Amino acid sequence: MLSDRMNRRHLLIYCGAFGVVGALLMIPLSGSFYGICALLFVWGGVVAGLYTVGLTHLGARFDGANLASANAAFVLMYSIGQLVGPASTGLALSTWGADGLPLVFAGFLGAYVIICLIRGTRLGAAR
Repeated sequence: MLSDRMNRRHLLIYCGAFGVVGALLMIPLSGSFYGICALLFVWGGVVAGLYTVGLTHLGARFDGANLASANAAFVLMYSIGQLVGPASTGLALSTWGADGLPLVFAGFLGAYVIICLIRGTRLGAAR
């Protein structure tokens, strides 16, 4: 609903930034069962929105054959994330213990936000 009422690029940045903060909050809240459950409920919904809002943004920007190509690239990147994510979180858990999982989440989401900000700046300069 929000993606229909506001700038989708900004919404993606907000969702990613919330994801970083939420991932970092997992570390201190891990001792509180109800606290971590509430955080994961909200955090999971917001971070899962990245996929949905991303597809909506894609559909608004492209049409026809370009939409098919953009969707294929979107699915390819999502699939690469499904390969890299579990391996990197497993390595982080082995290296840093329980804190490794949220740290990797925060790192990936932080990189996503930075990329969105850089692309937004470049697209703004090109207009």
